[in-house]
Amino acid sequence: MSNYYAGYFFVNNFQTYGTIQFKIMRNMIDIYKVENGEQLEQVRIFWREFADLLKSRLHEYADRPSFKEYMKNYEDEIANCMPGRFSTPAGCLLLAEYKGKTAGCVGLMDLGDGICEMRRLYVKPGYRKSGIGKNLANAIIEQGGGYGLCFDAAQYQ
Repeated sequence: MSNYYAGYFFVNNFQTYGTIQFKIMRNMIDIYKVENGEQLEQVRIFWREFADLLKSRLHEYADRPSFKEYMKNYEDEIANCMPGRFSTPAGCLLLAEYKGKTAGCVGLMDLGDGICEMRRLYVKPGYRKSGIGKNLANAIIEQGGGYGLCFDAAQYQ
């Protein structure tokens, strides 16, 4: 089932339907929940690209033991623990397509006690500045709200 919406907000219950899609007609953006192994592998590919981006932009931290440990744990999570805390009932992974090509992803992680966190929003370089990141962020916020969760922003204030 597809839902079409010409704007930046999606207001439908993701839990009601199997594969949820919505299109931003102006931008030709599709956002949908990850529901199979092929889609999950695409998220892994994007998150490895995200890790490479972190390493290249934070090269001054690359030799620090804490950064090395973080990256080791990050790769272990991608390889062995997905979807893990990104799975339903209170977590999810979303993929975005732009004109039929997979362009980005984001995760919703359940932290427990009704709290969730948006994790690893990533858009491939060739698709940036097309509204995909904003649409992924809005969709994951809607998803968290649909689960009755609130986002943990206190640690960033």
